[in-house]
Amino acid sequence: MAEGFAKKYLTENYEIRSAGIEQHGLNPKAVEVMKEVEIDISSHTSDLIDMDYFMSSDLIITLCGDARDTCPRIPSTIQSQHWDLQDPARAEGTEDEIMNFFREVRDDIEERVKKLNKLKGEYTMPTPHIEAQKGEIADKILLPGDPLRAKYIAENFLEDAVQFNSVRNMFGFTGTYKGQRVSVMGTGMGMPSISIYANELITEYGVKKLIRVGTAGSVNENVKIRDLVIGQGAATTSAIIRNDYPAFDFPQIADFDLLDKSYHIAKDLGITTHVGNIVSSDLFYDGPNVVELGKVGVLAVEMEAAALYYLGAKHKVQTLGIMTISDELLTGNATSPEERQTSFTDMMKVGLETLIAE
Repeated sequence: MAEGFAKKYLTENYEIRSAGIEQHGLNPKAVEVMKEVEIDISSHTSDLIDMDYFMSSDLIITLCGDARDTCPRIPSTIQSQHWDLQDPARAEGTEDEIMNFFREVRDDIEERVKKLNKLKGEYTMPTPHIEAQKGEIADKILLPGDPLRAKYIAENFLEDAVQFNSVRNMFGFTGTYKGQRVSVMGTGMGMPSISIYANELITEYGVKKLIRVGTAGSVNENVKIRDLVIGQGAATTSAIIRNDYPAFDFPQIADFDLLDKSYHIAKDLGITTHVGNIVSSDLFYDGPNVVELGKVGVLAVEMEAAALYYLGAKHKVQTLGIMTISDELLTGNATSPEERQTSFTDMMKVGLETLIAE
């Protein structure tokens, strides 16, 4: 099906071939659903990969979940994309259900091929970690650590959300919120991980506003479960920033404009909110006794904000961290993993409202 659409839409700028590591023949259901859109693939064949052609290609696209793992290794010199589609040949159910699944995959492939055609031969190499093309990511983005929280936000808060990334299952989506274009993407856990994604979003995709929405543990007796914490400044145990400026304790601080707007938005929504210093730790287990910092006014501990704030300062973009308290380190009170993934909606609302605030 992909070859059929590619030959229809990409003939001007592309030479098209399709192949795999095994030959399974042409699926008659694929032929039938393609005939419905007036594309005849009945003469297509199931071919094995020609490694000479493979190694001389300009662009290689792998399709379906296991293709990325089972296909030959693609050299870094060759541009590539992975389309994380479900294999319709594995669909189960009634005949109508299976055919409808083939149609869904067919339509998804067509839209992806059309996007390639819009590039008119000027294919842009995605970053090593983000497969989006230029223009597919908005200039303002929410950054939850958990990619499933990114998916939840896209499904429950954004309109017309389209997924732009699935590399390493770090899901990213772009849609609209109250009429404004907004993106959301997972970053993983810890400062090294958020540094990779935030750096690529800023330098390669031109993102200007980045707000982390995640969980934190309270180290202050006045900060309770489900309270919101907006990180004014972020101390850190990490050497990531110190490596750049070994002679200084560089202060990691949030963008004041975002901080000010988020605080007033939260208060207007009636959400219990604290603004102050947090600490970004490299270690989830063991490490320094961060609870002691609560005695000097630190509100909570988390694992990403300091790196995000530093990248904001370095690249002159706006960054902020809005956290929901999931644990109280002083009392041992804690929320469940499911609650953390789907129920902390206050910070999502505040983050989105802050992104679009004038």
